[in-house]
Amino acid sequence: MTNQWVAPLERPRLDPLSVLTIVGLCFLWGGSFISIKVCLRGVPPMGLAALRFGLVALCLGLYLRWRGLSLWFGRETFRWLAVSGLLLSAQMLILFVGMQFTTAGRSAILLNLQPFFVLLVAHFFLDRDPLTPRKVSGTTVAFAGVVVLFAARWTEVDALGMLGDSLIVLSAMGWSLQVLLLKRPLAHLPPASVVTWQSLFVAVVGGTVALALEGRDGYHITPLIVVAFLYLSLVAAAFCYVVYIHLVQRTLATQLHSFVFLTPVFSVMGGAILLGEAVGWSLVVGLVCVGTGIIVVNSGHPTPAPLPEGGG
Repeated sequence: MTNQWVAPLERPRLDPLSVLTIVGLCFLWGGSFISIKVCLRGVPPMGLAALRFGLVALCLGLYLRWRGLSLWFGRETFRWLAVSGLLLSAQMLILFVGMQFTTAGRSAILLNLQPFFVLLVAHFFLDRDPLTPRKVSGTTVAFAGVVVLFAARWTEVDALGMLGDSLIVLSAMGWSLQVLLLKRPLAHLPPASVVTWQSLFVAVVGGTVALALEGRDGYHITPLIVVAFLYLSLVAAAFCYVVYIHLVQRTLATQLHSFVFLTPVFSVMGGAILLGEAVGWSLVVGLVCVGTGIIVVNSGHPTPAPLPEGGG
């Protein structure tokens, strides 16, 4: 096999196509929360993660073979792929454990601290993406919209709840570290290859944990669960992650991840339409805040710092 991938150039501003693409991804990811709710009715959490990413790895592996693209890029690159895959496995395990001790509303809010961590990672470790008052204020306004969106679900928690909250925040930090890996040691790889390796690691690690802690019982498959699982695996994971990594490689991290706040908005809207979940004024206020924050982060005319000699 040959590797014919050419890494895209990073652009200083999001073009209209990139904006439409990331909004579309957030819409599809919003639907993934609904699919997870459906799947968990008949599949244990870690078993769901292992099966989901196992199917992703299989499908993308077949796609890469059909395209004649390689999955092997040398030992050094494999080490970074292993780090990324193990990090994603840890993120999912920490997230699932944390959600056992805290509420769904608090989990959604705390997971959306991720863009703040991306701000810090980008400032200290990535070229041409420094921390600015505009980025901080825009991200803060967008996050406030998410808090308003889930205000009705915010409840008092005990010591175990604080443990759960801490684990959710730790999972969000892991996401920002993934961005650093995708922008640096893995930036030259085809997105489909990266997702294939990540998925393979999650499938193996998650499957091992699932067999050890969840056993073989607890699986009650229905046609609706199969449909939700296929959406969760092939659309929200295989397709969305490949496109997402492509965007990460070619755009500024802070601008791109300001749109992540749209995901819970779409999730709440989808829950209201498909599951009959109640929503009120908080949805409108939250959407306005999220939209305002995204506009603020992506406004202005930044002048990118020059790349160091030899490229970035």
